[in-house]
Formats: sequence, C-alpha cells, structure tokens
Amino acid sequence: MSAFAYLKYSDSLVTSATVQAKDPGGAHTDYTVDANFPLANLKTIPVQRPTKITIPVSSVTEINIQMDFGAATNFNVVAIAGHNLSSTATIKLYADTTIYPTTLIGTMVWTHGTAFYKFATTKNYRYLAIEIDDANSDYTYVSVGLIMVGMLTTTTLTINEGWKFSTEAVNVQNDGEYITPISRNLYTRKRAVLPFENVLESAFAGMVTLYEDLKENTAPALILPDASDHYGFVGRFQEELERSYPHSINGTGAADDLVSISIPFIEDANPILL
Repeated sequence: MSAFAYLKYSDSLVTSATVQAKDPGGAHTDYTVDANFPLANLKTIPVQRPTKITIPVSSVTEINIQMDFGAATNFNVVAIAGHNLSSTATIKLYADTTIYPTTLIGTMVWTHGTAFYKFATTKNYRYLAIEIDDANSDYTYVSVGLIMVGMLTTTTLTINEGWKFSTEAVNVQNDGEYITPISRNLYTRKRAVLPFENVLESAFAGMVTLYEDLKENTAPALILPDASDHYGFVGRFQEELERSYPHSINGTGAADDLVSISIPFIEDANPILL
C-alpha cells in the first residue's frame, strides 16, 4: 500500500479561477448553463448545490468547461465530485497556454460520485479544460457539484490491512398501502474507515493538522486512502480524532509514543437530481 494523501477544499485552484463553459469550435449552439444552477456552483461547496449544463442534441455531444488560474500554476490532481455522469462517459483533460487548451494531458477514469485523475508528474499550466462526452446519459444535462484542482499532500501514513470501504444508499421510506414500504433514493455515498496502528506520534501530526484545518467537518477535502490506487472521494472527518497510546518504542515516554486510531471519513452527498 501507498501513503494517505489529500487536497483540502481551501487549497483547490478552482475556488479562485475564472470558469466558463464554451465550445471553442463553435459547433454547439444548443448547450447552455442553467441559470438556476450557474457555473459558480462547481467552484464552491456544498457539493449538493450543482452546476447544470445541457447536453447537445447534435451529432457532437461533448461539453467543455474551461478554467483560467490567472498564471501558470502547479497541480497534480483533478477531481469532479457530485456528478451525474454515466459509466460510459468520457472525461478528457486538456491544458495549455491559451484559454481553449488542446494538449491532452489525461483521460479520467469514471467512478460514481467522485471521479479523479492523479498525474504521475506535476503539471504547470494556466489554462485547464475538462471535456465531457456523456451521449448515453439518462439525463438531458451534465450535473457537477464541485471541481477541485491542486497539489496533493502525501503523508507518511500508510493504512493497515483490513481497512473498510463501503457504499451507503440514503433513502426516504414511507409505508404504502398494506404497509408496503415505498422507498426513494436520495443519494449514494462512500464511507471509509482507515486504521493506523502503532504510528509514531510525530508522523501522525499531519493528520492532526488536517483535522484542525477542516475543524472536523466544516469543509471537505479530496481523500485518497491509498494514493497508489483509485480509491478516493471528496469528504470529511465523521468523528473526533480520538487516538490511543498503547505503548512507546523504547519505553522512554512522549518522544517515541506510538499512536493507534481508526478514522472514519464520509463522502459529501451528491446532489439530489429531480
């Protein structure tokens, strides 16, 4: 396993970027941003407040979202949270020195809820574009709750074997005729419980800093439990950061205390699509 890594929402380049949705080739006259769900929503939390862009009905079905960071800036991860994309959607990342970049730098793997692309090397660009083609969507629009771009903080912490990664469906249920349950799904989210056992307290300090920066759950972060694998989501601490001190390495006290803890993170809920 690789190390635990994260990108805080407050460190995302997108929060201060200029964002537009425009087809650089002029082929689409029919894709627009819903005035009730503007582009500003993909820059800001909560994830449940999305941007909606209509999918073109012409033979070319891509939509394009362009970001201007104001200057060439380093980043090594791009994440799309709270999306409604189908599993057959194609998500391509372009970057360059112009507002409509044409240099392909990555193709994102689709995952439910939060899709992300982690680059092997740091990229440095002013302009970034996300091209989405979801011709087989069940919807007439692309919905995006949040886009995050930035530099991952990779810790020295490695989760222990036996960590838990679950999917939770949140439903509303009423009793119908003859007490038959009638359920409606609101959203589905991920939950991870990450065990760290016998970790030097000094190595755990970065996790404490993250907890304090997020003030437990006032803001989310892109959480990668294992930075070498494709697990990840935009979420928050679910509980207080209570750790135990079973023993020290040399028995000399605080200088070599070992920490054990199991930390639950929960994904920010996807938008409820009506």
